[in-house]
Amino acid sequence: EAVAQETEPSETVAQNKDVEVMLDIEKIKASADKKNNARVKSQYMTGCIYGIYDKNGKLVSSSIGYADLAGTKEIKPDTIFRMASMTKPITGVAVMQLYEKGFIDLDTPISKWFPAFENMLIAEKIENKEVVKARKATVQLTPRILLSHSNGLGVGDVANLHNLRVTNLAESVNNYSTDVLAFEPSTKSGYSATYAFDVLARIVEIESGMPYDMYVKRYIFDPLGMVDTTYLPSDEQLSRIVDFVSTDNSQLSSVAINALVRCGDNSSKS
Repeated sequence: EAVAQETEPSETVAQNKDVEVMLDIEKIKASADKKNNARVKSQYMTGCIYGIYDKNGKLVSSSIGYADLAGTKEIKPDTIFRMASMTKPITGVAVMQLYEKGFIDLDTPISKWFPAFENMLIAEKIENKEVVKARKATVQLTPRILLSHSNGLGVGDVANLHNLRVTNLAESVNNYSTDVLAFEPSTKSGYSATYAFDVLARIVEIESGMPYDMYVKRYIFDPLGMVDTTYLPSDEQLSRIVDFVSTDNSQLSSVAINALVRCGDNSSKS
């Protein structure tokens, strides 16, 4: 893991032009610990890890609560959490790295890589989880539109029609091309929970010639010392992952983690 420089003083000075603010780090820690312990006790969450840093490194950190729903396994500094949608910025970095190297033009239609996306339909009316009226999209999906959540791919009511995601990235993207869009690309915003960034990850595979998980490990995780960030955790890492839980009626309950999407196939660029 990357090691942050330890600092001893309990106070640090933050300067912003004419403003000088004194931070009592121990007081902030005491307040944060109290609030987070209360959240664990009330079952708002099972536990958390937090840290306070300045430009010189870590000032203070705390590990509070439990890694399991049963409350038998204390959270530790090396406990591993599921990142969920925070994988999107990682995919964004991968795309922009290839953009900077000239491999990807952000405004090229994605039909360059996936011809089936050229003639996407937009759902105009949905009844009983079926599209009963649709029209042809006039705007082509591009990497820029996918990155900005202005694509309509797997968004809103359309996302609830069916699950096209399988355990193979290339196959999933092929499936997405058969879907309908929630709106005309670039005209609205709507959160694409999985589809848009799966497509971007597949473009990274094709242009880099590497499985996506290997690309981000080599060009993002390893250079940053992110030794416990991975799409394929080892058995040892799995033993340190917190239970995945949700809150229903103010009660925590266990939730199964979706199967990993397998990256790579034989059609990547060589």
